[in-house]
Amino acid sequence: MTTKANPVIDNFIVQYKAMQPRSSKEYNERRAPGSPQWDTAARACGLTRWLDLLDHCGLERPVRVYPTGRQGPKRELTVHRHSDYEEYMKYLDSEEYWYSLGEDVPFVPRATNT
Repeated sequence: MTTKANPVIDNFIVQYKAMQPRSSKEYNERRAPGSPQWDTAARACGLTRWLDLLDHCGLERPVRVYPTGRQGPKRELTVHRHSDYEEYMKYLDSEEYWYSLGEDVPFVPRATNT
């Protein structure tokens, strides 16, 4: 089965590679005048999502950069045992932790429900 080249998709791929946008919004803002928006190219492929369009066209997904400058997915603290959590909370309440922050931070223990 042969497929015809789709000028909308070809235009999207050329512009995406040229500008390397980090989001669909950025693509729409920076695209060439008269060029269709990303969702027009997606509909031409039978798709509705930005990342699905990138995957379908064989384009590399943009790397997410967080406000701290760290790249990649956010990492959450995983507590495997309740004792680990208790030990961590005790450390946060300790003078050792507060002194490690520097002299400008006063030691203020958390209120406990006892």
